[in-house]
Order: sequence, then structure tokens, then C-alpha cells
Amino acid sequence: MKVYIKSGCNGCGRCASACPEVFALDKSGLGYVHGPLIEETEDAVQLAIQRCGAQVIGIEKAPGGVPDIVWPRSG
Repeated sequence: MKVYIKSGCNGCGRCASACPEVFALDKSGLGYVHGPLIEETEDAVQLAIQRCGAQVIGIEKAPGGVPDIVWPRSG
């Protein structure tokens, strides 16, 4: 499983507040995934998904659609 943030992040920072082990804000203030989804962070990731002001965070459970940003972040 992979955590992703689709385009449309509004930079509210709720993801990083809810789960700093997985989410952070880049230099422009937008959220990105910087850590893996592991058992110890699952509850906090779910909280980040619920709190996301733009509703752009998700979990890719099966191979398929390509999210805009996945872990590990390149570039």
C-alpha cells in the first residue's frame, strides 16, 4: 500500500500535524509524503486523510491508478 497526495493540496498542514512520520510540507508550503505507510502509522494516516482540508490524500491499496505524489518522493 502507498500513501499519496493528489494535486490540489491547499497547504493547510493538517496532514503533517496528524502524522509527521509520513507527511511534511515542502518549501512552497504544500504537503508531500516523505515516509512509508507502516502498521505503526496507519491510524495517524487515516486521521490525516480525514483532516485534509482539500481531501487530496489517499491510500493506493491495489496496483492501478498512478497518484501524483507517492513515497518515496523524487526530485
